Amino acid sequence: MVRVEVNELLPAPIDALFERLVDHESYASYDGVSTSTLTRCGDQERNGAGAQRRVRLGAVVLWEDIVAFERPTLMEYRIVKVRPPLIRHLLGRVSLAAEGQGTRVIWVSEFEVRIPGLGRLFEPKLGADFDHAFRAMLHEMARRASSDR
Repeated sequence: MVRVEVNELLPAPIDALFERLVDHESYASYDGVSTSTLTRCGDQERNGAGAQRRVRLGAVVLWEDIVAFERPTLMEYRIVKVRPPLIRHLLGRVSLAAEGQGTRVIWVSEFEVRIPGLGRLFEPKLGADFDHAFRAMLHEMARRASSDR
């Protein structure tokens, strides 16, 4: 199993950063994301709990359910389908807390590689790739959220 944990203090207000995080349809404007579509609206809020998004990362397509949503401090998601079926996702959790003039963000994602016999060989590389992608996306979200002021 791989556990990726990114812990960053970002120079952006919590409300603006949370809005960037939960704007699922804007993900295609970030590096590495080809398309991002909201395929089902949330139960209470458009992008909240119950929502489903479809995200294409090159040849990989993810279907993600938003399973918890507490504005502006928490979003949890689960990848329910992957094409090709490379991983089994356990849970993704992004928590935010105002800290000084910025926002502390902790993004945790846990998954297993579904390649019998070879999964353990690929897990460190995939973990590092996810870590890099999460950090880059958070920093770009913070940059954009700061320019919203």
